[in-house]
Amino acid sequence: MKPFFAVVVIIAVVAVGATGVHMGYISLPDLRVERDGTDAPEPRTAEPVTPAAPKARFPRDLAPAAQAKPVPQAAEFKPGLDVHKLVFLAPAGDLHPWQERFDLDWQAERVEETELVVVIGSPKKYFINRIDYPNNAPPITRYQYEIEVSVVAAKTGDLLANVLFKNVPRPVMPRESWETTAIGRAVTAQQIFNWVSRRSKSGFGDAVETNPVVTQMD
Repeated sequence: MKPFFAVVVIIAVVAVGATGVHMGYISLPDLRVERDGTDAPEPRTAEPVTPAAPKARFPRDLAPAAQAKPVPQAAEFKPGLDVHKLVFLAPAGDLHPWQERFDLDWQAERVEETELVVVIGSPKKYFINRIDYPNNAPPITRYQYEIEVSVVAAKTGDLLANVLFKNVPRPVMPRESWETTAIGRAVTAQQIFNWVSRRSKSGFGDAVETNPVVTQMD
């Protein structure tokens, strides 16, 4: 009898509830959505995500400056007494072997800090003359060395200087050391750096078209 009694109770509860809803005594939550959508929750739109700018690659992304083209990620060059980070590049835009042969404080290591790009041309060596000595002393040959260098403002691509560095040999002396067989020396990275760093303090002025930087060398 107990199961039958339980079924009767359940039926009675359901009937009372239905009657209450019908008569208005019991209210159910209104789950309807207006057709015009005024009661519908507004859809949430995702915030646009701005992709992070790719990190500049050193020295690869400085290559355009070797052709006097701007590198927007580079640092702005303003003449002054401060250190101006620079990089030595070959004309094709590759890092030049001389990059580590000048003052460490001026050597750029990131595109974002590079102010100046120094483009190093191909070195040239010219025969000047040969001096013969009596008494079977070895002759002395004099050589002149040259190298063309361009200086570019990395950020803007402006050509600041185009200079021919020229090392001319000194004259021979009436008496020379027996071991001396050649006079003249190649242009060095330090020579170029000294000139660039000096000019960067006051500005390069009209160095785009200037007389060669001539140094007499042993």
